[in-house]
Amino acid sequence: SSTGRKEITEAATLANGNLANGNHLAKEETGPTQEQLENIRRLKLLKYPELEGNHGKFFEFKGGFGGSGAMGTEDSSHWLNVALENYKPEADNPSWKGVHRTELVGKRGESPKFHVRYFEVQAGGHSSLEKHEHEHVVICIRGEGRCLVRQRQWKMHFGDVCYTSPWDVHQFACPRDAEEPFGFFCIVNAVRDKPVLVDREGFETGLASSCG
Repeated sequence: SSTGRKEITEAATLANGNLANGNHLAKEETGPTQEQLENIRRLKLLKYPELEGNHGKFFEFKGGFGGSGAMGTEDSSHWLNVALENYKPEADNPSWKGVHRTELVGKRGESPKFHVRYFEVQAGGHSSLEKHEHEHVVICIRGEGRCLVRQRQWKMHFGDVCYTSPWDVHQFACPRDAEEPFGFFCIVNAVRDKPVLVDREGFETGLASSCG
């Protein structure tokens, strides 16, 4: 809105003015003042509202799929100020390998009936072979991979969409010789049951699976 642009302009002018007024200070005084830091914080909040809470917000994507990759730390994912997480908490579970997840919408106080997550599977990696009552939609946005749904397999490329219906046995994997990870958005029910891990024949394995 014009009001929002005015606020950003005024905050930027104030921050720049304070920095300019500080040019006459002694050379040994380095770094911004508390007032300047506060103005910078105000600017950031105007452009990037707090990620927590049920209000309009914006997740800025880092070009080139950047990010530190340091698991669980702030700003480690491909989106600014969003942490990268393990695919599932039980990292030693043999049902999956080389998968990371990024929670975008649904876990920070929003109220939609769906959640939006981003998953990335490394070369040779795969998600759990599982089934559950809830459904989800997967949209490939990076690299290429394979999706298994029931007894069918498809190769997924950029823009391809895969729908998993209730109780479909499914799995997502990235080829061993892939030059880049297989990345995809997964849109899922906000209220959902826990996945049930199965073997290649579709029988339940009895292994625990904490989330889907």
